[in-house]
Amino acid sequence: MKIEKIIDLIIVFIAILAGKFSSVLQDFYLKILIPILIFVGILAILKLTKQKIRIFDLAFSFFGIWFLVWILFINV
Repeated sequence: MKIEKIIDLIIVFIAILAGKFSSVLQDFYLKILIPILIFVGILAILKLTKQKIRIFDLAFSFFGIWFLVWILFINV
């Protein structure tokens, strides 16, 4: 449970940093590349720590957090 909270904080931090990118690259990175890379990174962390991976729970929580961060911080 603690590792999921840490991962959520990392996602929020990376999303805020991603908002600082130049406007030309911002749409591509924010909407396509960074979410995929973060999701793959989370799967790798969970495999390395040998946590049970419930892929649907992980995917829904990840994309829910990403959507909230995008609405609140980046899409202003």
